[in-house]
Parts: sequence; C-alpha cells; structure tokens
Amino acid sequence: LVEADLAFHLAIVAAAGSRRLTRAAQSALNELRLVLSVADRAGDDLPALVADHQYLVEVFRGGHRREAISSLEEHLSRAEVLARRAAAEPPG
Repeated sequence: LVEADLAFHLAIVAAAGSRRLTRAAQSALNELRLVLSVADRAGDDLPALVADHQYLVEVFRGGHRREAISSLEEHLSRAEVLARRAAAEPPG
C-alpha cells in the first residue's frame, strides 16, 4: 500500500513536467517511506485512502486548480496527523 501511495504522489509531481522537481520529490518520498509504512499500519483505512485519491484525481482532471490545491493540502495534512500519531505510539 505504501508503494502505491508513494507512486500516486510522485505521479502528481511528475505531471508538472519538471524532471528536477520530480527527482526532488522522489528523494523526499524515499525518506518518508518508513514513516508512511508506520502511519499506514496505524491508519489502516484502505477504502478511505482510495476514495481520497480518486477524488484528488477527479479535481486535477477537472482543472479545478483551487479545489485541487485545497484538497491536496487537506489530504497531506490528514496524512501528517496519522504519521505523527503513529510515530508517538509505542510499538506493539
């Protein structure tokens, strides 16, 4: 699941058409891989994640720039909260 999530976010960045930006995002996402795998186990809500990603695809395809930016920011904020919670919880 983490790999699919990373690929999704990298595809969004790649759609901007900048190889430099894509390489930078790829590097950052590689650093986040471990955190995302912990957050993924803590969140454990695949249907919600899929629905969220589907919605993001729709707003990007629809060309609704402000809505796309706002939706992506909200999505990333929710992911950050999950990652912070997962990092704060003791293992086990």
